[in-house]
Amino acid sequence: MSDQNAEARDKALSLLADMDRTERQICDRLAKAGFEEEVITETVSFLREYHFVDDARYAENYLDYYKDKRSKMRIRMDLRKKGIREDDIDRTFTLLGDYDERPLITRLGRKKLATLKEADPRRRQKVITFLAGKGFRMEDIFDVLEEIFTLTDEA
Repeated sequence: MSDQNAEARDKALSLLADMDRTERQICDRLAKAGFEEEVITETVSFLREYHFVDDARYAENYLDYYKDKRSKMRIRMDLRKKGIREDDIDRTFTLLGDYDERPLITRLGRKKLATLKEADPRRRQKVITFLAGKGFRMEDIFDVLEEIFTLTDEA
């Protein structure tokens, strides 16, 4: 093993010491550090062989952490940006099963509504825009919209 290979492994392992990363993230960081493509490929193969890096595991952990904070669409988009293959993303969502986002939409909608002034005539539109911007489907937003406003108005 050359000095550059050892140096790349050390760099990759130090990156993984802080947090789990995807293969693409490791490749990008090693390339940014100036390592050659061949060295990067060998390093990632080593990391994969010893399960230091596993994109499927990363996707599962990411989904588990963010499923109560972000929409499925947003999580899917984030995983794509991080270089996770589409089949790993699909498999991860299959493990999640039938997941209803409406309780999350309700919680986030109420939280947003609490920040808006009651006298604001555009409150309803601002909540819809906020939730749509989070990646929730309009159909689901409209399903819970009355609940958000009814429960808030009763309080």
